[in-house]
Amino acid sequence: MLNFGRADYPVLVILRRVLRDSRGGAMLSREPCMSRSDTIDAAYYRRSINYGRTWSTPEPRSTGERRPSGMWRCHPRACYLDPATGRFLEFWVEGVLPNDDPLEGMRQWNIFYRVDAGPALQVIHEGAAFDARHPLPGVYTGRNCVMLGDVASLPITLPDRTILLPAITSPLGRDGKLYNPTGGCTYTDALVLHGRWHGKRLAWRAAEPVTGDPLRSVRGMDEPTLARLDDGRILMLLQGSNGGTTALPGWRWVAHPEIPRSGPPSIISRRRLTAPARSKNSSPENLTQLHYNLLGKDSRDEEASAR
Repeated sequence: MLNFGRADYPVLVILRRVLRDSRGGAMLSREPCMSRSDTIDAAYYRRSINYGRTWSTPEPRSTGERRPSGMWRCHPRACYLDPATGRFLEFWVEGVLPNDDPLEGMRQWNIFYRVDAGPALQVIHEGAAFDARHPLPGVYTGRNCVMLGDVASLPITLPDRTILLPAITSPLGRDGKLYNPTGGCTYTDALVLHGRWHGKRLAWRAAEPVTGDPLRSVRGMDEPTLARLDDGRILMLLQGSNGGTTALPGWRWVAHPEIPRSGPPSIISRRRLTAPARSKNSSPENLTQLHYNLLGKDSRDEEASAR
């Protein structure tokens, strides 16, 4: 247990270090401190210029502030050194929780980032229809949210310099309220955000959500992680949940799009994870076909098409 003098009660300290410059040996260490689930009480930043042999004095960052409308919370998330530009990106989620209940974040969280220690920028879909309160298709602050996983949601860079950021949304039902068909603690979809450099900031577009089958995952799809395979395909790993119900088997959810023979991968189309099923989407309009391998008790690989 580490303590930098912030708290006089037990806290969980998560160490995260990011290589800042592979040539110069600069590194960043970030230590979020948590005293309860899904709440970061404090975050401490340290820097090294010699590959971690020595570190600067910890610098506290504000992660909470009482405001008239509630408690503003800020949770540090992924840091990323873009190999295509050498720019350093830091991501976080923030929102105002009326009663400081972590579950209120499912209606309040939004994603923010900064480039090379610059100003804070919100991830907002390009186009005049979107703004800070309606940042992405299907996301309306105060009704639902978009967020990043605690330790997942790490970006990757494609050969065309596009940055893919895996994210999480709390979907809305037809009644305009949070969709939770299973009555679990939360229910979420996965989402891939596509960022392209425009000067020193990113222009964002959102892929359609990757949705789960509530009969097989009571909390939907969560904690998406991406990887680019040697053959150019994008692998997505997803976390499901059986909610402690032993009648539901454990599944490993995997999704990867096929890359067209020419040109970069298109935005992933909306898909629903189901198993067992085997079909194929032959629509010529879809440059990307997304396949899901559901490794169940019999370890069979299955494919599911869009619904």
